[in-house]
Amino acid sequence: LIDVAYNPGDEAPAFDKDVFEYLLTLPVGTTATAVTVTKEPGDLTTDILHVSNAAGSNVTICNDCTYPIEAYDIPNLVHDDKIVVTVTYTVNGYVVSQKVYVWTLIIPTPQLIDVAYNPGDEAPAFDKDVFEYLLTLPVGTTATAVTVTKEPGDLTTDILHVSNAAGSNVTICNDCTYPIEAYDIPNLVH
Repeated sequence: LIDVAYNPGDEAPAFDKDVFEYLLTLPVGTTATAVTVTKEPGDLTTDILHVSNAAGSNVTICNDCTYPIEAYDIPNLVHDDKIVVTVTYTVNGYVVSQKVYVWTLIIPTPQLIDVAYNPGDEAPAFDKDVFEYLLTLPVGTTATAVTVTKEPGDLTTDILHVSNAAGSNVTICNDCTYPIEAYDIPNLVH
């Protein structure tokens, strides 16, 4: 092999035919990439396999892939999946050489990046690693609107109002649709 490239994706270290283990970092929330494999002239057989955590099994991308291997799609990716490229050189049915290259995927999990209330001041300021806040509203306020912003990627968000006025929890939205802009939260009391 001369090169293996992913789009999207940044591999480390850069491809070297004598290095067999790599990290492939994909953008936050990415669920697919495409692989392009370039080889030297000669009779080389290439197989590409996706070791899928989501599927709980191996998924064949291609066996005896047809060259040029350009942009084979690899869908349904999750963090810690592996992509395995096996390259075999055979002469008259005899395996002269076989090399196995493995890319371990690093896909950061999408997270909330901001939560804002209007009216209202939250304390402390929003931080994705802080999970409890105080929301101060102007005197006499009985409603506010919440706007939630997230990083790209699949992220399920539920908003629940723990309501003293209602005497129970009130669902504002389940599996809220992004962008979450100004969901009203009524019937607020101290």
